[in-house]
Amino acid sequence: ELGAASEVIDLKGRTCLPGFIDPHVHFIATGMAHFLVDLTPVRTLPDALARLRQAADGTRPGEWIMAQGLTAGLLEGAERRLPDRLELDAVAVDRPIFVGERTGHVSAANSRALESLAIPESTDGLLRDIGGVPTGILIAEANRLASDRADQRFAEQIGYERIIETACREAVEAGLTTVHALDGALPADDPGVKGLLSRSSDAAPHILVYYQTRQVEAALDLGLPRIGGCSACALDGAFTPRTARLLEPYPDEAGGRGSSYFTDAELLDFFRQAHQSGLQICAHCVGDGAVEQALTAFEAVLADRPRPDHRHRIEHAELITPSQIQRAKRLEVAFSIQPAFNHFWRHDQFYPPVIGMDRAARVDPIRTLVEAGLLVGAGSDSPVTRLRPLLGVHSAVNHSNPAERVDPLTALRLFTLNGARLGFEEQDKGSLSTGKLADLVVLGDDPLRVDVNEIKDIPVELTVVSGQVVFSAH
Repeated sequence: ELGAASEVIDLKGRTCLPGFIDPHVHFIATGMAHFLVDLTPVRTLPDALARLRQAADGTRPGEWIMAQGLTAGLLEGAERRLPDRLELDAVAVDRPIFVGERTGHVSAANSRALESLAIPESTDGLLRDIGGVPTGILIAEANRLASDRADQRFAEQIGYERIIETACREAVEAGLTTVHALDGALPADDPGVKGLLSRSSDAAPHILVYYQTRQVEAALDLGLPRIGGCSACALDGAFTPRTARLLEPYPDEAGGRGSSYFTDAELLDFFRQAHQSGLQICAHCVGDGAVEQALTAFEAVLADRPRPDHRHRIEHAELITPSQIQRAKRLEVAFSIQPAFNHFWRHDQFYPPVIGMDRAARVDPIRTLVEAGLLVGAGSDSPVTRLRPLLGVHSAVNHSNPAERVDPLTALRLFTLNGARLGFEEQDKGSLSTGKLADLVVLGDDPLRVDVNEIKDIPVELTVVSGQVVFSAH
């Protein structure tokens, strides 16, 4: 009902939708990305080193140089890899340098950074040369520890408040009114998580924090009803470094099936504690081997203590079997997927050399999951892909595998109502309905009417959070 203080905005034929919801954002890393060396456009290793050298020239001795976005498998020429310790030392020996591969599951550090990060010698994934000396390349647990520690040092160098506000601005400019922030890594007292939770309740966008800790008490102490995500709560890694856990071996890895970051007993204990404490669990599973491990643990805890409408989540599920989909449906496990992965890493180009043609045909199964009747929401995994929900909608509609495409309306639901349901917020968000929050996005064109190849190019004109305009393109 309009009152004297109401502002009337004439949309002039533009399209108004429920505000977009991204259920999988690493929010601190998203803000930090604006201050890192961006290696996303780089196509050769020498070019990457040149960019790092240029960045080093603008820093003082002792200051961290952080880079991200490099995808080794997409580099041209023979050198399809990250730079090693000696190559980074040649860039700068008096400044810590840390380079994160785009997926976040491989990294490289120079000698100064390795010394500062102090990764224990026995850590799995601390790769060494034939003489036993660390190469500077880190995967698996070593990558997780190094990334968490490097991120914290760099965030302290920039300032958490500045980082969070930068991420908030990016979110509302993309039409996002709610994000699920999968953040934190330390066992307790994580400064990034505390910074997110200290934001004013009327700040934009709305943020739901998923604390990425295995320490259930740490989440409970902060009053959170949810736990998990990636980092310390990841069950496996990613396809590029062959750390995504598979049921069957990688074709080029001499029988290797990837990495498991939990033993079965460790995972069951973590899930049981979280489930019995009433928390919603969110677990990173890229490969079908990790999905299998998660479903087995969910099955056990739900058998011990049934809980209706738990909405425990599996993140990514890039490779999943038909039988696992049916188990997930029976267990009422929800899925948070990232359609834009397919935009950057097509099923028919990137994956066949990694997992073979048969499995590549089943990667990123958007339509398969939706048609199975599962609760499926979609997001970005920012900063792996940027906060651009319309790119996600576009990617779901234009999947490189025609069998996995969905129609535009279904794709929009993945980024609105289904995202709200993943966070138990469908009563307040996700649709334009009486009584819900006035979280809206105004677009320059209608995603249901434009050519499907143009969805990603639709401009965001206006973002409204709780009835307040928080972004206007004009």
